[in-house]
Amino acid sequence: MSGKSGILYRFRHFCGNLAEAARDRLSLFANEVEEAHILIVDSFLRALLAYFCLMMALVLTTLFLILAFPEHQLLIAALLAALFFIAAFSLGFASRSALSRKKFFAASIAELDEDIRALRGEPATSDAPKTSQPL
Repeated sequence: MSGKSGILYRFRHFCGNLAEAARDRLSLFANEVEEAHILIVDSFLRALLAYFCLMMALVLTTLFLILAFPEHQLLIAALLAALFFIAAFSLGFASRSALSRKKFFAASIAELDEDIRALRGEPATSDAPKTSQPL
């Protein structure tokens, strides 16, 4: 038993395939980590800039309305404060639900599920994504 039919050759071939599969999965996982990092940093910076612009607009609009209608200053201030609280809570809940919808590492999990099915000898499914979904 020599050459390509020996048990040592088969074991080395199996280990090589296993290492190649692990390398591919780790590479995919690293790419998804990088995509998630870029998405989070980009979203944070955009949200911070939007928050600054919104706060400036709200302060200036509030001052304008209070100064434009001096006879109703207290009513205007109270209505605008209520409006700002409602908007803040609505935006907070909307941003929380938007982050919970994104499933990070979906492609890596799908590939690992396919590997597990292949090792168990089960038929492969075609509904699992093969590549990372666009952000």
